[in-house]
Amino acid sequence: MKKFIAVFLILFAANYNSLFAQFEPDMTSQGLRFDGVYMASMQDDYTSNSLQLYVRFFEDGTVATAATSDSPVKVLEWLFPGNNAPMALGTFGYKPKNGKLKFGTTSAGGQVKYKGVVSNTGELLMDVKSKINRTKFQKVFQFIPKSNAFNTQPSNNYIDGATPYRPSTTTRVRVKTAN
Repeated sequence: MKKFIAVFLILFAANYNSLFAQFEPDMTSQGLRFDGVYMASMQDDYTSNSLQLYVRFFEDGTVATAATSDSPVKVLEWLFPGNNAPMALGTFGYKPKNGKLKFGTTSAGGQVKYKGVVSNTGELLMDVKSKINRTKFQKVFQFIPKSNAFNTQPSNNYIDGATPYRPSTTTRVRVKTAN
């Protein structure tokens, strides 16, 4: 009976490890990427619009986040520090050896903290804690490189009706007629 239990435990442990192997921290070629944007799907409870939560990392240690229903290609145009689009900014800490990632962002609405790992499949597995609405949740963020961002459907809906700043090529001029 003891041998049976020992064999069962060994087989269970082997299957358990292989089942969750895709969520192990990155130890090889995958790591935090700067050539695109990470995206996780969310649901906006107020308007029933499907929102995406975007996270973009920069090599100088800056991170930018935004919640919008805009496409990744549009988000890549405006999600960067120094732009006046509605976003949250912060700095991140990343340990490549074990894939651990931690950062917090601040926006006009408040602070959000993120803690998790970069998996060996390149996904971000994050625990998210919002001080804005006092919620906690877990999200899996898929990485979308700039080269693949054009393969997604565009959308023109923004959270709270806010539209990100984009340079315009048109100028409006009001003309008064002389009496």
